[in-house]
Amino acid sequence: MCDCNCTYPLSVTRGRSMIFSFDASSEDNGEQFVFTTGDILRFGVKRRYLDSKCLIVKTAQISEPSNTVSFHLSPDDTIDLAIGDYYYDIGLERGTEYYDVIKCNPFSISPNITKKEQ
Repeated sequence: MCDCNCTYPLSVTRGRSMIFSFDASSEDNGEQFVFTTGDILRFGVKRRYLDSKCLIVKTAQISEPSNTVSFHLSPDDTIDLAIGDYYYDIGLERGTEYYDVIKCNPFSISPNITKKEQ
């Protein structure tokens, strides 16, 4: 299991779990941004950023005000994906508005050398 801050490129070993969290802050002045109850955040991964379909999509709904959100990748999310470079972003849906929280960043899937015995 890996815990990391996703304000930089992410990397996961294919077929392994990963939990990552981030604190949102304003790009203008560095002040903390607070997610409010009902906000929906979506984490998406694509092979090429112009692809129309995400290969991984994770959704987090905010149940109480917070400046931190976490996403969990399970082994099934990456086990069938090719080793290599991808892209991710995180978006915020607030009512009818949609904002980029983390813009397009590199996401890589590394090989899994040791595996669980069958």
